[in-house]
Formats: sequence, C-alpha cells, structure tokens
Amino acid sequence: MELWTLCSFILSSFFYSNLGKFGGNIFFVTVSKTPNLKNIVRTLFEHCGLREPKFHSNEDAINRLGLLLRQVGRNPILLVLDDVWPGSEGLVEKFKFQMSDYKILVTSRVAFRRFGTPFQLDPLDLDHAVSLFHHFAQLNHNSSYMPDKNLVRE
Repeated sequence: MELWTLCSFILSSFFYSNLGKFGGNIFFVTVSKTPNLKNIVRTLFEHCGLREPKFHSNEDAINRLGLLLRQVGRNPILLVLDDVWPGSEGLVEKFKFQMSDYKILVTSRVAFRRFGTPFQLDPLDLDHAVSLFHHFAQLNHNSSYMPDKNLVRE
C-alpha cells in the first residue's frame, strides 16, 4: 500500500469535516527521492490554475511561491509534501512561510523530529489495503469492471 494512498485516506477522513476551513486550499505535492524545487513550485502554480512560470533560481521560485500563497491565503492553506526522503529537510524548510492558518503535512518513511511530533503509521495489512483500494477506486460487487485479484494485490 503506497504511503500516498494512506495519506489521502487519513486526510479525507480527518479533514472532510473541516473542508470548509481549507476551502480549495489543500495542495498535494510529491517530493520523491530526487526533488526538484522549481518543478514542485510549478506544480503548485498549476494547481491554482495559473500558467507555469519560468524561474531564474530556486530562490526566485520560493519567493514567487510565497506571493502565490499569500494571494490564495484568504482561506487557510494545507500543503501536503508527500514522499519526503531523508536528507530533504532543507527542502521542507524552504516551504515554511510566516502566515496564519498555513500548515504543512510531511509524509515520509522516516521521522523528521525537527518539524514537530511525528505520527507513526504502521503499514496496512493486505486485506485492509485491498479494501481501501476498492473504496477509492469506487469498486463494489455491482461494478461492471473488477480488476484481476493479482493486479490489485501488487
């Protein structure tokens, strides 16, 4: 079960009741093992329906991201940085802005204690992972398409 799927499930369960709090300001970005800061920021611009800007440097990208977040920050903002690898703490630091109602959620396979108290999630067992997959794929016994069981278990 991918961490992203689990994170999506937790977020949808936890934040569903607070969706009005964040409005449309929940941004999901996959960081991965070899992050590219400019591409991450471009993804956030694209998510806001804006054309992808060309950045002169990483510093330029972060400065323009700060302006973008303040622009869309009429509602609280939740930035989800998914699949953050060890050694990427400096990258996460760059996404910290002094704004009220701006939160960052980092998902990782390791704990980054300097960003607050980590919440350890155990991997899902196979039955729960398959059930969660079926839920998000909106598959039930009445579905016209049911994927091969071996494919689902992969």
